[in-house]
Amino acid sequence: MGKTLGKIKDTKNKDEDIPPGMIRIYINGDKTKIHCYPHITIGHFVGFIREELKIPSASDIIMVHNHLVFQPEIDKFKGLDQYNIKNNSCILLCITETNAKTKPKHISLKSIIKNTNQPSIRRDCCRMSINDGYIHKISDLDILTYEQSHQCLQMRCRHGMTKDTLYQYVKSKYESGDKYIKCPHIDEYTHTKCDTKWYHPSIKNVLLYENMNDNKSHIPLQDILKLDVMCAQNVIKNECMMAHCKQCDTWIYRDKLSDNLCSSTMFDPRTKCPKCENLFCWQCNEEWEDEKSMVCTKNCTFNFRAEVLQIIEACPTKKIGRVEDVPSIRCCPQCLQLINHTDACKHVKCRNCQCDFCFVCMGVKNGEWQCGAHGDVCPIAPRGIPEIA
Repeated sequence: MGKTLGKIKDTKNKDEDIPPGMIRIYINGDKTKIHCYPHITIGHFVGFIREELKIPSASDIIMVHNHLVFQPEIDKFKGLDQYNIKNNSCILLCITETNAKTKPKHISLKSIIKNTNQPSIRRDCCRMSINDGYIHKISDLDILTYEQSHQCLQMRCRHGMTKDTLYQYVKSKYESGDKYIKCPHIDEYTHTKCDTKWYHPSIKNVLLYENMNDNKSHIPLQDILKLDVMCAQNVIKNECMMAHCKQCDTWIYRDKLSDNLCSSTMFDPRTKCPKCENLFCWQCNEEWEDEKSMVCTKNCTFNFRAEVLQIIEACPTKKIGRVEDVPSIRCCPQCLQLINHTDACKHVKCRNCQCDFCFVCMGVKNGEWQCGAHGDVCPIAPRGIPEIA
């Protein structure tokens, strides 16, 4: 497959020529690039990516370009132009974890596509690549700095903005989590905002616009590729959570935190990269030190504890044995794994670290139970996160 479709290249040689007849596509920024033929189908392209990047078959993948999520099952016989993919395009690639705890919990690709790939967005994104082929340079008031400049470039709403200002404005909006960029121009007479939606292909065309007489406004391609990635991340951020493996530059996704408090495994910060098997923290991306522990030793520990505490404090109470008003969710006193009591007695075993403890008084079994038999009454421990040694 690699011989007929293209090949994966590293980017150490930034000025490497593109093989004849091929286009260059970047994956997750400027660290990985692909040379492939532009006429290949979506189905072949997705299979090529999975094979060349050695993505495990047990991992599902999400691929996003601009505002569109790939639909390999529906569009497998269509060309890359269906997603406005051309030379120097950048694709966000995310994969799921393959461990048994997380695999059943990830959100389906169909759900993400349903909430993102609206027909009007797809139509407009593809139209931008055609209509914005001609960039008009105008002398105008920069709509952010309000300084007269002959280097303004006309956006699709006909308002002007310099390339540097556009880059900084778009970057700040994407960093704030915006999916789409809207024109900030305010009419001097009506004092109303323009708010015309600028799709990312249109923005990228303007940022890539080169002027032989204006070398000062050159925006490096690697900076524009970062905008590509941020735009794609914002498209799916409301549908799933993402973490980054720094060891192999892989993005991993999980389902959003559920309202179902029984789904305790969703709060497990331990993340094992399916590609390189690097174990790291979901929140801070730092290496995980103790595989059995649920606590990250880095600076993000407080954030994790705050989330767990919020769940414990909000959970309902129940009757366990003869004891009323026992919190239905507890933290394992040894590894802090969240455990939901479903039935049976007060004595439980943590599946994560095999610790035996009492769900009522939170006493740990030390050879024998300190709180008596499984049906005996013992005092209810307060809600909270136990201190571990």
